[in-house]
Amino acid sequence: MSAEFFFSLCILSSLIALDDFGTHALQVAKSSQPNSEAFERLIAWKKHKAVPNYCGQYADPGPCTSRVKRFYYDRDLGDCKEFTYSGCLGNSNNFETKESCKMVCIE
Repeated sequence: MSAEFFFSLCILSSLIALDDFGTHALQVAKSSQPNSEAFERLIAWKKHKAVPNYCGQYADPGPCTSRVKRFYYDRDLGDCKEFTYSGCLGNSNNFETKESCKMVCIE
């Protein structure tokens, strides 16, 4: 991702874009110019991005004792489902919201 493109993201409207490793989401600031060139470039990038391999992993709650509501992509059902995360370890198919799960794992 070029620096020019990265800095242009700040004018976009509440979209989530993935970093180069696909493991962290970046919440983008609201924009007054949703039809800008940068906005159109992000939409095109989102449509052509590859789904990360970890979206194919099964939910892994991890070995700890906390109980945290999370979401994972269920490859058999083709949708994001809720599971209880233990608070440690597990795998990357683990999202704080159903919306972020869908944004990453469903094209």
